[in-house]
Amino acid sequence: MTRLDFLKNFGAAAVFAIAPKAFANTAKMVSKPRLDPNLTLLFSDSHVNGHLDEFQQYQRTSLEDTVRRILALDPLPARAIHFGDIAYLWGHKEDYALTKKLLKPLTDLGIELTLGMGNHDRRSAFLESFPEYAKTTKIPGRIVSVVDAGAVDFIMLDGLRGKDDRKRNEKGPGGGAFC
Repeated sequence: MTRLDFLKNFGAAAVFAIAPKAFANTAKMVSKPRLDPNLTLLFSDSHVNGHLDEFQQYQRTSLEDTVRRILALDPLPARAIHFGDIAYLWGHKEDYALTKKLLKPLTDLGIELTLGMGNHDRRSAFLESFPEYAKTTKIPGRIVSVVDAGAVDFIMLDGLRGKDDRKRNEKGPGGGAFC
């Protein structure tokens, strides 16, 4: 073996010995984003329409864009709180199923997500996609949560009033109210 062959083989061996450690560190950085416990994202009124008509594309695109912008933050917020009006107008189960899908990238990264009820939401349809809220609510029959954000607690009240079973296109109350 010539000295040149030896150096070529030695160089290749060194790359193979060092590369796994470098790639392992990169993989850790990519798979474990930094969540800042001092950051809380506040948003509301996504009005997601799970049906294929009536502006559905606008709300879906808007929420997808919002999630992309959140995921681009460095560091990421440790928690996200949605104040209500998750659903578009009538609060159908399709609205919440689509919302859950659109917000999944946040929860997949470990961002704690808390959703509140607004006047366009419907508890029964909401609970089909988010059944854990029935177990954690602070007031039975309502969706009430407490979010511990360190120095501050957020108390998420349920602003839904009126019937919980409005039909599609049925008129309902325009404003919310707290019990």
